[in-house]
Amino acid sequence: MADVGFAFIPGGRSSAKGGSGLIRGFTQHAAAESAITRGFKTADILKISREGTAEVIRGGAQIRYTLQGNSIVVQQTGRIAGKVVTVFSDSPGTRNGVGKGNFVPWD
Repeated sequence: MADVGFAFIPGGRSSAKGGSGLIRGFTQHAAAESAITRGFKTADILKISREGTAEVIRGGAQIRYTLQGNSIVVQQTGRIAGKVVTVFSDSPGTRNGVGKGNFVPWD
């Protein structure tokens, strides 16, 4: 996955079991397809990474942070370590699936 023009996000943390420390940006998939179309803003992603519950997935290669039904996945290994690879929510959307996975506003 190629990088797109998103800047380093200071203060975003990926600290669960072997986390690399800071979120260093986004992969093309997360930026172009997920974050933009699903309505996630940089501030939302930072809040999820700082306040969310961390879960190690894919044998430690990734960490999923979840907060109030919104999730981000941060890669922990390889050439894209520290980058957000996808964002999503548990929003079911409409009966026809419109809006499924879109950002769920904070309570």
